[in-house]
Amino acid sequence: MTALDLVSLLPADFTLLAFALSFALILVAAFVRAFSGFGFALLAVPGLVMLMEPIQAVPICLLLQLGAGLGMVPSTWKQMDFSSLRLLLPGGLLLTPVGALLLAVIDPTALKLLICAIVMIIALLLWRGFALKKRPGPVGSFAAGASAGLLGGLAAIPGPPVVLFYLSAPGDHRTSRASLNGFFLAINLLAVVTLLLKDSFDMHVLVWSLLLAPAMLIGTLLGHHGFNRADAGLFRRIAVGLLFVTGALGFATAL
Repeated sequence: MTALDLVSLLPADFTLLAFALSFALILVAAFVRAFSGFGFALLAVPGLVMLMEPIQAVPICLLLQLGAGLGMVPSTWKQMDFSSLRLLLPGGLLLTPVGALLLAVIDPTALKLLICAIVMIIALLLWRGFALKKRPGPVGSFAAGASAGLLGGLAAIPGPPVVLFYLSAPGDHRTSRASLNGFFLAINLLAVVTLLLKDSFDMHVLVWSLLLAPAMLIGTLLGHHGFNRADAGLFRRIAVGLLFVTGALGFATAL
């Protein structure tokens, strides 16, 4: 294949400036995700939709996240809390399509404003030191996963309930990060399969994903290195801060 053939595969919206901005954006978002276990879509999707159509940006982010999530499995597998994940995941996987269906009968803007306001309030409480004495039992765990799936389908923000689940209860920060990666990997896989059935992965999405894959890899490696050097207190502060930003950005976009 000649250089001209390779150039012909580039998307119509490709420019060096768009590539440089996208590369930097994915690099930062991948770092945050690898460090905290969540937050990639929070940073990557709003930035990419300024450079391309949302119908293209979302599948690109999903593919990159899937690759990064799978890449983190070998280093986090032994740290995952499977006793909580086996209760969280069924609710998350079952309620995600239900949330999408409810969009037809619920005002998504009002709901998103309410959800994001609650997320910000709880993040502030966590910042002030609020904590549960023990992790929720089977019913509470299933409810946390179900609410994450419901929010994912309704407002595309599945993270807060599961992040709150791990940050508000006693537990090692390595276990929390690894378990968050496991939960979101499963949810992400479901989303990718859904988009595959809808033929959402066209050549534009595949080429951009390949172009940005090095940024995802570098950011993930740097984030993993940063996490290994951070203590539990720093991890908690950054994770709670990200949770507040999630709510604030969601609130602002809903307005």
